[in-house]
Amino acid sequence: MYLNEWNPEKYSYTGRSVKGKIIYITDYKQKDNYVVFGFDFIKYISTK
Repeated sequence: MYLNEWNPEKYSYTGRSVKGKIIYITDYKQKDNYVVFGFDFIKYISTK
């Protein structure tokens, strides 16, 4: 999965992100329609 950095002041993505692999996901004891997941870091990515 990719986590992309968002700049709320410019209302756009910064071009920086992190690539990771989801290793677990659970909805145990979460609010309705919420989940918790863990991931292993793979690499940083920058398009700028």
